[in-house]
Amino acid sequence: MRLPQVRARFEKVLEEVTLYTPHHMEEMKSIFDQEEEVKRISNDPQWMSPTMRGRLHLHVKAVCNELHNTLMAINEQDKLCWWKNTHRTGMPTSNGWDARDVQLRNSTYGFLSMYT
Repeated sequence: MRLPQVRARFEKVLEEVTLYTPHHMEEMKSIFDQEEEVKRISNDPQWMSPTMRGRLHLHVKAVCNELHNTLMAINEQDKLCWWKNTHRTGMPTSNGWDARDVQLRNSTYGFLSMYT
């Protein structure tokens, strides 16, 4: 008598979890992309350490110093907003990239089949 109730409840919970999984994966991908971008932004200035700059030629030094100052002035939050607006998470699939790829392949194969 209790087993059917437990089974129905389990199936309901399993269905809810299954429906939420794609949304959760998209959220995690977005979070991962943002964390990777933060790491990239924070590591960019490190390659221009004082030791590295000391070895460079004088006219290159001025350019590197200016670049270093520009990179250090970047606001990580603004950069993340720019990155998100420019390279949206999952951009190729959200813009129908897969459908265009299939369409292109079909049209290419159709074009080639005319000559075979």
